[in-house]
Amino acid sequence: MRFGRLPTSQLVPHTFALDRMKYAYEVFAQGATTGALKVVLHRG
Repeated sequence: MRFGRLPTSQLVPHTFALDRMKYAYEVFAQGATTGALKVVLHRG
């Protein structure tokens, strides 16, 4: 990851800003239909 060789978008395809935390949780909770195994929250 440090050198940009690992395609992180394939590891964590669901990223959301902190202000969308509730929606991110909904996506994660419906993982069977959304395909979300994990979500990442980021600032801004």
